[in-house]
Amino acid sequence: MWIDTHCHLDAGEFAADRDAVVARARAAGVETLVLPAVAPGNFATVRELAHRHGLAYALGIHPLCVGPLEEDAALGALRDALAAQAGDPRLVAVGEIGLDHFVPGLDRAKQERLYAGQLRLARDAGLPVLLHVRRSADTLLKHLRRLPGVQGIAHAFNGSLQQAEAFLALGFRLGFGGAMTFDGAQQLRRLAAGLPDSALVLETDAPDIPPQWLYVTAARRGHVEPLRAGLPASGTASAPALGPASASASALASASASASASKPAQRAVRSAGAGKAAAVRASASGAAPAQAERLVGLPPVIGPRTRLLVLGSFPSAASLAAGVYYAHPRNQFWRLLSALWGLDLAALAPARRHAALLDRGLGLWDVYGACRRAGSLDRAIRDAEPNDLAGLRRHAPRLEAVAHNGATSARAAQAVAALGLTVRRLPSTSPAHAAWTFERKLAAWRAAFERHGLLP
Repeated sequence: MWIDTHCHLDAGEFAADRDAVVARARAAGVETLVLPAVAPGNFATVRELAHRHGLAYALGIHPLCVGPLEEDAALGALRDALAAQAGDPRLVAVGEIGLDHFVPGLDRAKQERLYAGQLRLARDAGLPVLLHVRRSADTLLKHLRRLPGVQGIAHAFNGSLQQAEAFLALGFRLGFGGAMTFDGAQQLRRLAAGLPDSALVLETDAPDIPPQWLYVTAARRGHVEPLRAGLPASGTASAPALGPASASASALASASASASASKPAQRAVRSAGAGKAAAVRASASGAAPAQAERLVGLPPVIGPRTRLLVLGSFPSAASLAAGVYYAHPRNQFWRLLSALWGLDLAALAPARRHAALLDRGLGLWDVYGACRRAGSLDRAIRDAEPNDLAGLRRHAPRLEAVAHNGATSARAAQAVAALGLTVRRLPSTSPAHAAWTFERKLAAWRAAFERHGLLP
């Protein structure tokens, strides 16, 4: 039997078949799911779901949700909720809390203050924590060292061996989730394989971070099958097109659940690991077949103020090298935006360019998060993995529309429309799209920006 230590069962992706997801998980031997909250607004939701289904839950404020919150009020809401539910056996942790240094444009100082405050609340309540660790391990560890005795799980861990050992020395366990199942995650697999069983928990983070075999094309999603031989089948999983597949029962059991379900869920969070972690070690140490080098795209440029998202296909070689979208010198993207806003965006450093977009309500991302490609042309893209479009509104609650930059991106228009977003198709800014003059492209982009209030 298994416990999934991190499942966002309250997410909208599960709305159509939430009860069936729990039933399938239990049929596969997943006895318990731990449901972390992300903000005061869903404290009651995760608690109600845990009681309805006989699961466990955690209360906390996710670093991606701190932006619009007033700090004292948010910490006060968490303090009150923990006190009110102090006798609830299904409340097993404070989480999901932590720091996110990956998504651009976030207020790191505010994240850190709320993280420190939540650690103190966890200590006072005698509860472990579920930590969001995204390029932030050292800062997380700094605060943990100031509050000895606070333990828990470093969720979706992707740090170094030294950072892993530091968490373990403080009494933490590490969750790796679906990221470790990808062919390119060789370093992560080696790390997990070298750790003792007692250091590991298993988790889905469903509906986020699905394992590789649940990344399927929209055409195949009606008949879900493994992406390559030797990986477990995903059963009856379903998901919106181009989003992460909702974790099926068998995927929960074989990839991302945790610890022995013969123990209470709180003990699983405190000292998780148990013998079932050997399954992760076996998966981690298995040699992947030799393949050509895989390209990984850029992180999304989105935030709480994003109203319009420009969606491309996949970054060019120049963009991947520079770490900035549309870096090819002949791509007209930054020239168009400079003309629309009266700024010389091309003269700014990448981080400042992206910040300027976020300040004006514009976001950037691509249809594909990884692929194999020779050169920079879309027609050379092979073995592509779609990005999690279905989760956009969790990070950009004001998002109204997606503007497809070019024909390859526009193939995802149906999937975008299914998410309730307005779809706009714009002429490509690529140098390969020379049929339109710059002035004609500028007029089309101006009209889209005007509809969504992005013009000065």
